[in-house]
Amino acid sequence: MVYNSNEKKIILFTIQGCVPCLSFKPLVEKVAKELNWKLEIYDLMKASFDIKKMAHTLDINVFPTIVVINGENINKIEGSVSENKIKSSLQDSREK
Repeated sequence: MVYNSNEKKIILFTIQGCVPCLSFKPLVEKVAKELNWKLEIYDLMKASFDIKKMAHTLDINVFPTIVVINGENINKIEGSVSENKIKSSLQDSREK
């Protein structure tokens, strides 16, 4: 996959019926807003073919999963994690 070198975003992958996904979503929204990162949220049960293909390419098979994209750097965080872990991953992606 090719990403714009100026792109700085968080992608949250969820799946319908995932209770941890429901409770995790507001935390990810808060961090994205607080740190001024673009946020995209996809429920793979309702997603388009292109989104499902992207999830397959990124090897998304645990829910929720966050993919942090900062230019060409891509980090993946699987499962529900703390706010500090999300922020740390965003910081790590800036340093690469």
